[in-house]
Amino acid sequence: MQLEDVYTVYRQSEAIKRIREELQQSSSVRLLLSGLCGSSKAIVAKVCVEMNVGLHFYIFPDKETAAFFYHDMEQLFDEKNLDFSEKRCLFFPSSYRKSYPFDEVESYNVLLRTRVGGNFL
Repeated sequence: MQLEDVYTVYRQSEAIKRIREELQQSSSVRLLLSGLCGSSKAIVAKVCVEMNVGLHFYIFPDKETAAFFYHDMEQLFDEKNLDFSEKRCLFFPSSYRKSYPFDEVESYNVLLRTRVGGNFL
């Protein structure tokens, strides 16, 4: 089984069809996906991004989970070796080094957030 075969199975699933309907009905949709594990989150996200052009924003509870998701998306979209300005998937980290307390700013993350924010304009 090739990766494209996996995408086809996901595209034909009832859950993805319902997501597609939601995305087509409104330009601003919030969805909560549960019951997914591992890279299946990224596969669902890739299929959704391919179905609907526009900005897709994925929020995770912590940096580690977000970083794993971002890495999966980079692999699925084959963007690992692309220049930052050519990427479709971007990582938007927290500005702070630690979850608590919020008093120590991480300079690299501030720079990355600025570059990602610039792509929205």
